[in-house]
Amino acid sequence: MTWHHNRARRAAATAVFIATVAVSVACGGGAPSYRLTVAFDTSVTQADMDEVDHLIRRFDSAAEMLVTETFPPTGHVVVETGTPDFCRKVEAELDALSSVENVSCERLDDGSAGGG
Repeated sequence: MTWHHNRARRAAATAVFIATVAVSVACGGGAPSYRLTVAFDTSVTQADMDEVDHLIRRFDSAAEMLVTETFPPTGHVVVETGTPDFCRKVEAELDALSSVENVSCERLDDGSAGGG
């Protein structure tokens, strides 16, 4: 695959993520929405990414994580959950995984980060 194809695929993936965030915010659902970004480290495997996806789906069974094709990969997902203090809880669980380098969580409803 050429550089141009990779660039186009990354642009398409970014567009899908932005559209997902926009739809989530626009639809508003009953539970607050959070943008969660998971930066994996260089030891990450597919099983590690599946573990993160499974952990996220415990909070929102309909959440779909988009993983970039960069290396190491980064996962992006919008999670709708009524879990109190969601960001603190999910960040602690994901940070405990050896394959995760960094986690960020932001509440989309009111723009507050790190709480819920």
